Amino acid sequence: MKPRYIAGAIAIAIGIFWIVGITRFLITDILPVQLKFPTAWADQIYFPASALSTLLYLAFLGAWIYYSYNSRFKSSEEAKNTISLWFSILAISIISNVISLVLFIQFTVVQAPAMQGAMQGGTFVDMPPYEFLIPMTLINAFLLYWIPSCFLTQRTVRFVPPFSYELNSIAEKR
Repeated sequence: MKPRYIAGAIAIAIGIFWIVGITRFLITDILPVQLKFPTAWADQIYFPASALSTLLYLAFLGAWIYYSYNSRFKSSEEAKNTISLWFSILAISIISNVISLVLFIQFTVVQAPAMQGAMQGGTFVDMPPYEFLIPMTLINAFLLYWIPSCFLTQRTVRFVPPFSYELNSIAEKR
């Protein structure tokens, strides 16, 4: 197995660990969030929302890898032009993740008072901590789409993602 594939798998594992472990720790113990029960909120609200976010980023990453594997170009100039597609997928993944995160949290926390009563102690919060969650979504995009796409992009578009040449030269010494 090529070292860049291993590096791509490690990047995905780090991204998942960031979302599942470190972000939960930041929400419950570090960040000044206005939550009544931060641990319960993180377990019951943020964890399912972050799982959805992770799946969305991995789906967009899979779409890019599939595209890169099946694309054939006659010149490097044609391959370079796909950078706009790569950036479009990145932007769409970030936007869809922010929307899904907001909708998931809004419908779970704000719009479902009957559900809140069933979740250990009523309401968690007046306003979910979006000021921290939205920037974390950008970090998630970096860890689950950008870095893995640098290592896992195939064939003629291998060096299209920004900094992929530099990262691949670290993974595969020439």
